[in-house]
Amino acid sequence: MSGAVNIMVADLSGEGSLWIIFAAEDTEAIRRYLRKKHNLDSSSPCPVHSQNHYLEKHDLRRLFYDEGVLPYIHTQKQGQAVFIPVGCAHQVSSRLWITAVVNTEHVG
Repeated sequence: MSGAVNIMVADLSGEGSLWIIFAAEDTEAIRRYLRKKHNLDSSSPCPVHSQNHYLEKHDLRRLFYDEGVLPYIHTQKQGQAVFIPVGCAHQVSSRLWITAVVNTEHVG
């Protein structure tokens, strides 16, 4: 297992990318929230690892009020690096692309 580093080499939008990184211990709470929100049962693929869901502002508020989950939020600009610690679910978005929630626990 290892963490990950993302270096923004170019930023065509000029606005950077918004990173939302969750503490590793919050992964189960995020999983519960996504399963409930999308009516997924335990036989469905893990909603954190499936990369099919993006948590919007209202989702982040709900996670905070219901589960006490408070993510780290950072805007990455061109030339900056973002380190994602091992096991931390995260998502990133920019004006040009969006990726879904990922957990680095299984990155190897």
